[in-house]
Amino acid sequence: MSDALAVVSWWLVIQILGLAVWPLAFRWLRWLPDRGYMLSKPLGLLIISYGVWLLANFGIVQNTSGGMIAVLIGVAVIGLVVYRRDRTAPANDAGRTTNTGLIDWLKNHLTLVVAYELLFLIAFVGWSIFRAHNPDLSTTEKPMEFAFFNAIGRSATFPPHDPWLAGYSIAYYYFGYGMMSVLHQLSGVTAGMAFSLSNSMWFALAAASAFGIVANLIMLSARRTKRAAIIFGSIGAIMLVLMGNLEGALELAHANNIGSAEVWQRLDILDINGPPVQNPPSIPFYQLRGGSWWGFGWRASRVIHDYPPDAISPQLATVVNQPPSDNSTYQELIDEFPQFSFLLGDMHPHVLSLPFALLCMALALNLHLGASSGELKSLTSTSMWPLYALAVGGMSFLNTWDFPIYACVLAAALLLGRWRADRFIFWEGAADLLILALVGILLYLPFYRGLTSQARGIAPNLFNGTHASQFFIMFGPLIVIGLMFGLTILIESIRSRRVRLIPFAIKSVGGAIGFTAIGSIGAAALGALVIGISPAARDWYQGVVDAMAKNGITPTDQLLARLIDPWVPLGLALGLVAIILFWRARHAERFSESAGALDQSSSSGVDFVLLLFAVGLLLTFVVEFLFVIDGFGTRMNTVFKLYYQTWAMWSVAAAFGLYYLLHESKALNSVVRVLMGALGGIVLVAGLVYPLLAIPAKMDASTPTLDAVQSMAVSIPDEYAAIDWLNRFAPDTAIILEAPGDEYNAGTSRVSTWTGLSTVVGWAGHEGQWRGNCEIQCPRVDEVKNIYSTSNSETAFTLLNKYHVSYVYVGPNERRLYAPASLSKFDQLLPTVFRQGLVVIYQVPTKVTSDK
Repeated sequence: MSDALAVVSWWLVIQILGLAVWPLAFRWLRWLPDRGYMLSKPLGLLIISYGVWLLANFGIVQNTSGGMIAVLIGVAVIGLVVYRRDRTAPANDAGRTTNTGLIDWLKNHLTLVVAYELLFLIAFVGWSIFRAHNPDLSTTEKPMEFAFFNAIGRSATFPPHDPWLAGYSIAYYYFGYGMMSVLHQLSGVTAGMAFSLSNSMWFALAAASAFGIVANLIMLSARRTKRAAIIFGSIGAIMLVLMGNLEGALELAHANNIGSAEVWQRLDILDINGPPVQNPPSIPFYQLRGGSWWGFGWRASRVIHDYPPDAISPQLATVVNQPPSDNSTYQELIDEFPQFSFLLGDMHPHVLSLPFALLCMALALNLHLGASSGELKSLTSTSMWPLYALAVGGMSFLNTWDFPIYACVLAAALLLGRWRADRFIFWEGAADLLILALVGILLYLPFYRGLTSQARGIAPNLFNGTHASQFFIMFGPLIVIGLMFGLTILIESIRSRRVRLIPFAIKSVGGAIGFTAIGSIGAAALGALVIGISPAARDWYQGVVDAMAKNGITPTDQLLARLIDPWVPLGLALGLVAIILFWRARHAERFSESAGALDQSSSSGVDFVLLLFAVGLLLTFVVEFLFVIDGFGTRMNTVFKLYYQTWAMWSVAAAFGLYYLLHESKALNSVVRVLMGALGGIVLVAGLVYPLLAIPAKMDASTPTLDAVQSMAVSIPDEYAAIDWLNRFAPDTAIILEAPGDEYNAGTSRVSTWTGLSTVVGWAGHEGQWRGNCEIQCPRVDEVKNIYSTSNSETAFTLLNKYHVSYVYVGPNERRLYAPASLSKFDQLLPTVFRQGLVVIYQVPTKVTSDK
């Protein structure tokens, strides 16, 4: 299949999935102006994939294209039945009740629908072109992801077998790879194309979903126009998936000899924290573009860093009166953002969950609007609550970190709406949240039964705080627009006399200090409790104290160093308190005599945007005081996961905020509006420097192709032919023996990766990350080495029988690692089913003995 035909095939499949569930969305998301149309693609992929997964778990259908089509038809029929039955259900379209049907709605909103579909198509095709110039399957963790994807495709029922640990199922949140497999099998493209197109599809789904949420928010506003919805919806898509942080602009400045050495040292960004480039070339942009993307491109995802407990940070240096440690002592954190993720090309769970995180935001907006209008009293009182449980429960299966985040977003949106409608009862909201979480878990119970984790508890973040400059570099464009939006709301509130400036300022500052103090004390208390009852946390803390003692550092010294750099938690707390005060003021107006002029749907949209900003502030505040203890022993993963969702929420909120201050607010005069618009444009351009530098540097000038497997046919033709033979002739349940994997080395565990067949053991370190220990896989590493290297045939055959091996693979890796004499035993004792060049595949009889 050609690349162009593959793109068309995937586009058609996602269109069909979206249209199949739109009748359900039309009914269930009736408070959204778009009636769920612009969220139907991820919703369709979610519901169909869930149906296939659940039914395949019970053996009702098989994980095949036939089973998927059966589920698709079933969902479409259910949707049409529900739609016809509830045709007269109320629909909140910008505050008006209407009985508009699907076709009539499409006619009335054709411009918006065409714009949405065009943006989705441009994003999908455009990123497919980029992916065709970078069809990588060999770097970072793509081998792991390709192995999961292929293993799921070979699993007729679920749970799928683990390709790197024979005899076990995947112990990971694999729902996203199941979705990739659905699109792969329904489209009929090759596996190599499917992996490339998955990256493009998730890019397009995320971009179009961001467009949809922002457009819905604008269609709720007082001055709603389809033109504004299209323009700022597109800006929201750009902010989410295309814009980078400010590190790209700093790279350009550093290469142009802008700024003093002291400024760069104070910013403390790895590799550009020294003097700027002297005598820069005339066109440094091209110098950067032709350079290694792994240089400046990678640095943008490592803007924020910590220091290990035995190192001396610049803040600690002032306390202990010692010089700070050098750069080699940095403790790496991950502050990835979507554009970096899509450039990197890893289909990791945080990428696979992104469109569905946006879906949860849209569902939360729908809840908020329904509750604000007074029509929705509680989530469980309506027929739509299973959809919410399905969506938020799916977040755990996609990326478990996101489940509690979006469960709380949904509950908070509902509570905020009920508060606006003067129906706020806290315990009812808590009950809704509890029921939502419990049902969300029950719907995915087969997944939880096989899930293991490396997480070992929660620890207090006592010694590392985020520096304000680095935090601003990470979120700069979103922070600037968010601050301007907040300032606009403040000016409106002061002019309408809902807020008085001096009391507001006193309450905000006092509340921020109190909130930060409570956070600090609470974190310390929780840390003490956890350390007292958790051996893992206690061991972690003792290791930290022992490491500090080597340099004469005490926990008190570290705490004092935190106190002299409190600006990030204080600033985040200030934003949170200000939003709460805004809500109180707006809530009071809701029931005042002068509230008649207030556009309630517009006000609800603003409140929801403030909620998105507030959740992001809370998530980034949390990592200043707490982190999850895992195999890394630092707050790296906690920062990574929570910052990623903050970026997603703030992108949507900032796009609407930019619209509001330019078009909606009546509090700004034309001069201020122009100045704010100009500042917003400047920070957007600064954020777009990163993709302008990184995308060309990441593209390969060779012949473009979406089939990432094809490069293997040229570079390693013998192994390509052997893997092709296994893909065509080996049973799906076959177990292969190949040399144990070497972490992050795509040249190892290649056969299991590219076929999806189980090997005795693959990347043992990654298995340890998923399973939380090394008890199962580590002994296998030595036993596999023993099978290849032993001269004792009885020993080799005993181990082959132990792991039910079907095929023994001898290729370049095995010949490099093991002596020819030890490998020759397979020629003598096992039949050969494939031989080409340096690659031989031996078939192992059902029960082998040394008597053969």
